[in-house]
Amino acid sequence: MPMWGLSPVSCADEFSRTVIDFICNLSSDPEWAGHDIVLMGSSAGSWGALRSLIALGEAGLEEGVARNAMNKIKDVILLTPMSFFDQTTEELEEAGKSVSRLQSSAFSIDNTQDPWLSSTLVELVSSLWAHGPTAVPEIFASLPEHLQAKALLWKADTNGVSLSDPRFSPARGLDVLRRFTQAVPTHRPFRITVFHGTADILYPQSVKLCDMLGALGPSVIHCDFRSVRPALC
Repeated sequence: MPMWGLSPVSCADEFSRTVIDFICNLSSDPEWAGHDIVLMGSSAGSWGALRSLIALGEAGLEEGVARNAMNKIKDVILLTPMSFFDQTTEELEEAGKSVSRLQSSAFSIDNTQDPWLSSTLVELVSSLWAHGPTAVPEIFASLPEHLQAKALLWKADTNGVSLSDPRFSPARGLDVLRRFTQAVPTHRPFRITVFHGTADILYPQSVKLCDMLGALGPSVIHCDFRSVRPALC
């Protein structure tokens, strides 16, 4: 993934526009003709890699630069991805309980500081990234006026949009890969590799993600899940 703006001065939709434009421009640049594209990211970057694949797939259902970009994507490599923004507090807390023994025995961790180890912080970061800083009033109040103006535009654009929407939970939009393969029968199956440590609150998300990818079938995707035991990444 290229460099992108971070929260609270950016948000999920702004990320998508920036990175998808970059990938499309790269795929059509004569200097890189004949080269494949690999989408790869770690943590938030792996969310971005999966989000970009889904968004490009949607746009690539029609002829154009997005379809050209999709045809050049050789691999997608996800390291500790966050695939779902819509997990309930109960699901996150249950995941936290399931990894707490590994965390405490293998690592010295302050779970109140790392957003990927605390259910409360996962929910906060998810809302902040999806809807912008207006989702957290104390953060919004601390921003300079020009950034507050941008944040209000993001709020208007995402008002009422559920965290289950593929804009935020890219795993909810995986079916677009099947539809893209049907629209472009000559396209080779997508190849996605997921690495995730078992001592991470988001580990169950990757298990679910890979089950959903596998259900698309080998004509659409080849998925390889690498479970790292015990590790946070």
